[in-house]
Amino acid sequence: MPGELLKTQAAHLTAIELVSCPEGRRIATLPPPLLRQLQQALSQATLSKDAALTPPPWDARLVFHLDSGQTLYGQLVRSDVLRLYETAQCTGARAATDELRLGEEAQPLFGWVQERLGPTEEKAYQTPPGLPPPPGD
Repeated sequence: MPGELLKTQAAHLTAIELVSCPEGRRIATLPPPLLRQLQQALSQATLSKDAALTPPPWDARLVFHLDSGQTLYGQLVRSDVLRLYETAQCTGARAATDELRLGEEAQPLFGWVQERLGPTEEKAYQTPPGLPPPPGD
């Protein structure tokens, strides 16, 4: 799965690009000092068994390039959650996703993305279809 691959191969990341969804236009490439910091943070991230219901706050994805030629795709769902895909997508088909819970060392990634795409309020959790609204609504 993409999360385990990124976690175990983080030291082999050669580049991380921020691209628009769904066009795939490159917006920016992560600078080398931040890439080195994230290599360490990603190797220490926790693979999550419980997916966050939060939709990504931006219409953009991250493209992770490994020195093996492999490419993984992801979206920051929250400042501490990275949703990963095996294919270039913006919606996240449940069958091909993983999520990594990021530590404090990865917080600069959220700031870097926010600098390029603008501030955002993290979108509220969504109730899956068919469930009653939460109490108080």
